[in-house]
Amino acid sequence: MPDPSATLFVYGLLRSDMSAGLQSFVPGKARQLSRASVAGRLYDLGDFPGLVINDDGGVVAGEVWEITDATAWGTLDPFEDIKPEGTGLYRREAIAVTLEDGRQVLAQAYLYNRDAHAFTVVTSGDWSLR
Repeated sequence: MPDPSATLFVYGLLRSDMSAGLQSFVPGKARQLSRASVAGRLYDLGDFPGLVINDDGGVVAGEVWEITDATAWGTLDPFEDIKPEGTGLYRREAIAVTLEDGRQVLAQAYLYNRDAHAFTVVTSGDWSLR
């Protein structure tokens, strides 16, 4: 498994089954490694989801990708509204991820950086099934 700083867990619009998936957003700069899941809650923010990591029994479905060209972060971070001072809509950090074969790894993820309680939980934990 690649270095955690070069892997990304995606759970919403960047998934391969979405029309604006990661492979079309940063072509030639990432490759899919595995389907995966994380412990947390997925919130419906309207046109896109927000992931909040917790251990209350929720599971969020997604994929792990290897970022093969570090310049991809320069496209992805602004898309996810990452701000250097930490005030953006999301923040990027390494989280524990379970791959489809059961292995646990660390991968970067874009986590919702606001209070999500006013939004509806995606009970399936899968953005494509909302």
